[in-house]
Amino acid sequence: MREFTMRKHEKRSIFKNSILVFLLQVLLTFIVLALGLSFTTWSTDQGQHPKLNRVKIINQHQNALTSYIKLGNFHFVNNRDYAEPNNYSLHYNQTFNPYRHLNFAGGNQRMNFKPYARLKNLDSEHNPQSIAITNHGTLYVTHRVDNRGEIQIIRYHITEKRHHLQFTNYAAGPVFKGGHGQSLAYNPKTHKLWMLTNEEGASFMTSIQEIGKKSLNPIKQINFIMYPYPMGDVLTFDKHGNAYTCTRTFNPRGGANMGSLKLYKGKISHNQVQFHMVQGIRNAPGLIMQNMGYDPKHNRIYFVTDGELMSAPTKYFNHLRPNDIKATKLTGHYEFEDIAFYHGHGYLLLHYPSELLIN
Repeated sequence: MREFTMRKHEKRSIFKNSILVFLLQVLLTFIVLALGLSFTTWSTDQGQHPKLNRVKIINQHQNALTSYIKLGNFHFVNNRDYAEPNNYSLHYNQTFNPYRHLNFAGGNQRMNFKPYARLKNLDSEHNPQSIAITNHGTLYVTHRVDNRGEIQIIRYHITEKRHHLQFTNYAAGPVFKGGHGQSLAYNPKTHKLWMLTNEEGASFMTSIQEIGKKSLNPIKQINFIMYPYPMGDVLTFDKHGNAYTCTRTFNPRGGANMGSLKLYKGKISHNQVQFHMVQGIRNAPGLIMQNMGYDPKHNRIYFVTDGELMSAPTKYFNHLRPNDIKATKLTGHYEFEDIAFYHGHGYLLLHYPSELLIN
């Protein structure tokens, strides 16, 4: 945590000014929404992080949730429940074991993972949150640097023969404000990298950043509101450029059962975010929705939680049947972060230590 050494009246003044700025920002956002305006500004963090470029800020005036299922009318796929217990995250195995194997331990889809490569942490406190792999095998890893919403992206290159090695050829971008860093995703149609800036989970008022693949820092940010259902903090794209997100129900109301998933499909363009709610899955794969990934070979969306993976076909994403849902429980007791696919292989990101496993 950052420590300050200043007199009490200075702290009080700064606190009041911060509150005033925050309230003005909120008021301005609602004025923009009420008047139906949309405007573009420019922002920069160069004073604190000199490597950062200026960021184009776009404030979207219309609701990003274009259609949704009304309360009491949810339709859930009644899939089998293979979920790990809710206390799974309280007992992560944090022993240093860089050559882990994860074997099939349950579910209706058999998958096994073996070691592929350890990832370089620039600092021992860095916490890997998400990965994205381009069509050409470039790997991007988002690390959460601290608890103030600062992240850093590191770029590697995937090679088919790597095994039990640590990546040494990498490029690290600057540290910047990026929320939790949990949702870095590559759009294979537009070849763009996007990342939600949610820091505390799902949110009505949020933003998404376009990340420069060379600079490894934001070049554009779209601020938007998703109402009456909040934007989740996970994201992925399919080969047609469609965007997907989901939220897990913790507060059941109107037929949205606790422990279920609400599914959303939409588009993210150069200046606009649009989603619509399509369906629900009755039994989420675990308590904490860590991430989402896309397998272009089998055209399936993967949901990543600790100890378990679940997937659904994009072709039937708005009218799924129980046998469309596949789930895999894996051995070990580790924190799963994300999964990405390249040349038919799934690359699973684990923490403690930071490592990629391959199936």
